[in-house]
Amino acid sequence: MISNKMIVDGMKEALTRAFTAWLNENRDALMKAVSSSLAVEAQAGRREPAEPPPKKFFTPRQLAARWNLHHVSVLRVLRLGDLPSLRVGRRILVSVEAVEEYEKGATWPRGRRG
Repeated sequence: MISNKMIVDGMKEALTRAFTAWLNENRDALMKAVSSSLAVEAQAGRREPAEPPPKKFFTPRQLAARWNLHHVSVLRVLRLGDLPSLRVGRRILVSVEAVEEYEKGATWPRGRRG
């Protein structure tokens, strides 16, 4: 009896063999295409990719790591409304601007742990 796994394994093997044969037959053409695209990029003076855009939001766990607190403490701050947050489904996000503004004026009163 032939199982589904046997069929899938046979298909994988056949595809691998066919792709390897195609690569071997077209190796020179592929190398020319890659080298010409690299040459075009070099002539255009293309620089390294720009750095990724700055982060716009923090999660409570990221804030906890930043502030060296437990994530539940950050959730408590969010629940109290001291720090504005955005809820997307089950995910809670806090904007970088709100965090920076909060950090400027935030102090932890004695007897109250964060």
